[in-house]
Order: sequence, then structure tokens, then C-alpha cells
Amino acid sequence: MSMSPICNLKADQMDSESHQVSENSDLFSKTGRMELIVNPISGQGKAFRLLDRIIKVWQSRGWDVHPQCSKNSDDVKRMAREIPDDTQLIAVSGGDGTLNQILNGLERFDIPIAILPAGTGNVLGKEMGLPKCPLKASILYEQARVVGVDMGVCNDRRFILVIGAGLDGEVVRDVHIGRDWHLSQWHYVPYMLHRVLFCEFGKVTVYVDGKLFAMDVHDVIVGNTKSYGGPISVTSEASMADGMFDICAFRVNNIFHFWQYGWAALFDRMRKEPGVLYTRGRKVEITSDEPVAYQLDGDPAGRLPASIEFAPWQVKLLWPTRTAEPSQVVREL
Repeated sequence: MSMSPICNLKADQMDSESHQVSENSDLFSKTGRMELIVNPISGQGKAFRLLDRIIKVWQSRGWDVHPQCSKNSDDVKRMAREIPDDTQLIAVSGGDGTLNQILNGLERFDIPIAILPAGTGNVLGKEMGLPKCPLKASILYEQARVVGVDMGVCNDRRFILVIGAGLDGEVVRDVHIGRDWHLSQWHYVPYMLHRVLFCEFGKVTVYVDGKLFAMDVHDVIVGNTKSYGGPISVTSEASMADGMFDICAFRVNNIFHFWQYGWAALFDRMRKEPGVLYTRGRKVEITSDEPVAYQLDGDPAGRLPASIEFAPWQVKLLWPTRTAEPSQVVREL
């Protein structure tokens, strides 16, 4: 039986992983047991095809690599829950959804996680400046630091990237119901157009830090990252380690609004777009009188309401020194 996602951490760990973290610029120099969790279907099988070469890269640095290939989301959570006590590093070769499943399976957060992007959106990989190839990303980790990123909790489920409710949540739900073996970013386009042209939108109300922020909007994005997915940026002012969510809300009354906001997100100017509401806060409540879907880190997460806040501890990420400067995104540990 799995423990509660919030109550299974020791109090001393929660205190040490709070938002008030200390800085340390030393490079990560540990070796030892490394758990490599692989989603074999991510990136049309890219993670699985490159597995042997990825293992050799890490073994050449002295790591004792223990690879595991997942069968489904529950399998990923089980692997994370059963991480051995002597593990020094967890590596994730898959997409954002695979990482989310690991975060929701882990019962301790003192082990650094190395991201090896191989999925569709790779939002966290983009935020870190990593290549979309798990092998190339592995090579970049030759020199790396450990940094802390904020982790959110939505209805007792953990996340570190983005939540979308309303139109966004419905489209993600539609895509996953109709998805085949592989998924690409182009799969979302026909579902989005169908929703905009032929479906009525549920009306959503948003409260931020206990105050009414938006009412009767059709789409709400709560971001912990600047990137939303692919070339799109909705919460462009977000930081992964400031203890604040960026919240963007708007109405989509017709196809022209769809194209207006689509272009704005593509060119990183959603915050300045007419009709867009944008704010920042630590706690977000999203409600609706209708059965409105929401998504979490790119996967369907259920129906509203959604109660969103930060966990009292951070996730430790291994961050290559040759990619995006960590100080621009997170605080170093």
C-alpha cells in the first residue's frame, strides 16, 4: 500500500528541503548506485534504442547503473517507491509525464534526479537547456551541480511544471483518450480546433491567495516554468525556485481568439495580450459549476475543483554546467 503523497516524508527532510535553501557552487562529484528509469515508448522508442549507450556513458564515470524499463504509469510509480536506500542518483529517460509519475511515487527527496529528455514536450529539458536526446544529455552531465526546484501539489498529486484547466485540460484529455502508441505535438492540433469550433467551453473561476482573480474564463494556466511545451510560452515570467506560481487566464469566445492567443504564446507575449489576465501567487483554487477537465504536467488529472499549493520541500535536480545558467532559473544547493 502506498503512503499519502504529502505525509510520507519525515519532518526533518521537509525542513531541510524548504524554500530557504543554502547555496553551494561545488560540482557534483559522487558516484555509486544509480537507478535509471526508462519509458521505452518515449520519443517513438528513442529512450529504449539508446539504452545500452546511455548506460556505458554513466558507467565510464564510475556509476553502478541499474536500469529498469516501465510498462505503464503505475509501474513507474512502483519503481520510484522501491528506490533502494543506498541510491546516490536517479536518472529519468522519458518525457515530462514519466518524471511526474516518479515524483508521485518517491517517498524521499534527498536523492538528485538527472533528466534525460526523450518525450514529446520535454518542458523541463527545455527549461534546463538540455538536448532532446537522452544520450546527448547524458554526455552533458560530465560536469554538473545539484540545484533545487519548487514542487507543487494539486489535489494531493505532485507536479513541477504546469497545470492547465478548461480548454487546455479538455484537449489534453481528448488527446490521451484517442492516442495511439506514439504521441507527437501535432496530435494536439486537430483536437484543439475541434474544441474551439464545435464545443461549448465550461466557465472557470480562479482564486489566487484567497482573492478572486478571474471569473467565467475558459482557460487557466498555472505555471512553475516559463515553457509550456514545444515553442510555446504562456507563463513567461515564471521561475522554478521563487515559491510563486504564475497564473494566466483568458476567454476563447471564437476562432479569432484562438489564433490571437496562439500567436501570442508562440512569440512569448501572452502577458501583454489584450484580454489576458496574469498574476503570481502561492496558492491557487480553480472551480467550476460544470464538469471541467484539468491537466497536470501534460497528462489528464481529472475534473475540477483543483487546489494548488507548494510542497514544503524541493526536488533536487542534477544540472549540467554547459547548459542554461541555473542562476537564471533556480537556486543552487
